[in-house]
Amino acid sequence: MDTFFNSICNACIELLVWWSKNSSFTYSEINVWLFIILQPLLIILFAAATVFNCYSANNRFKTIIAKSSIATIILLVILTIILIVIPISNGALSNNT
Repeated sequence: MDTFFNSICNACIELLVWWSKNSSFTYSEINVWLFIILQPLLIILFAAATVFNCYSANNRFKTIIAKSSIATIILLVILTIILIVIPISNGALSNNT
């Protein structure tokens, strides 16, 4: 089981290294954005949305929370496209071969 987690960790590290080589971001900047800024914000957002959704009797408020969660997911998809897909389409992947 330990080798399974090591292989997942190594694959994620390789992904971040590849991402840094094929974008304008350094490995450290990607780590800060992912694990210091985005992850805590998403945890807080979804935890708050869950608490408000559970305790709110207002259906309109529940609709707003659901829409904000969907908007967050859409923003994450856009961020993924900007940081991963665009460098590939600009030929960043072919520069490494």
